[in-house]
Amino acid sequence: MHEVHPHVGISSQRQTVIGGIGGFYESFAYDARDRMKPTFYVTHDSASGGLVRFTPDPTVVAEAENTGDYSGMLTTTGTPHWLVLSPSDDTRSSTSGTFQWTTIRNDADDNAYAYYRSSEGIDIRSGMLYFTTKHWKDLFILDLDTMAYTRSSTTSGAFDGEPDQIKRILAEDDNRDMLYFCEEAASDNGGKYDQMCGLFALIAAITLAKLANSSCQNSTCKRPRRKLLLNYRWRKLQF
Repeated sequence: MHEVHPHVGISSQRQTVIGGIGGFYESFAYDARDRMKPTFYVTHDSASGGLVRFTPDPTVVAEAENTGDYSGMLTTTGTPHWLVLSPSDDTRSSTSGTFQWTTIRNDADDNAYAYYRSSEGIDIRSGMLYFTTKHWKDLFILDLDTMAYTRSSTTSGAFDGEPDQIKRILAEDDNRDMLYFCEEAASDNGGKYDQMCGLFALIAAITLAKLANSSCQNSTCKRPRRKLLLNYRWRKLQF
């Protein structure tokens, strides 16, 4: 996995130490509620690819906070962990359970194959980690503090494709925050959101894009609560 400065471009590209090499890494998110103990997360688009958590070395974090230079945060050796889910009834169909982080990558890879194959988009808000998986078309919500999780199907109505990237849209009232995600490999691709209360609903402004064989790969909020930009990869269109 690499990092690059958005205003410099490819000349600034550097390989990070997150997850090692050889994986099909997909999306990145971080939890910096405690700036002295940040954690970074990467999904793994593979049937047997565990979701990665990376914790930087405390000395590196302290130096970055003191100097304002964070360039070594993800390129200096830290501690990698991988996600292991424990469903409440020991079946994949369970909608809740607990989780832990392991330093044994093979254990997490086997666990991913059993419960969360091919993880895709990821986002974190107020200690809650959200990520989608495309094999079984699920949305997982992990409480990073209580170490409990819930699982919901992303298949509903017109949304029958594979869930892909995630983007949170913030509201002035935290209870009205929304989490949008795009889908791939369906004839009518678009967006869908999960409110903090866990209810699914369709977004009329997005479903106008009925493009056969298209792929809604990315969404981003141009101006908070005002504009949502959507990119369709195969048709090379943006709404």
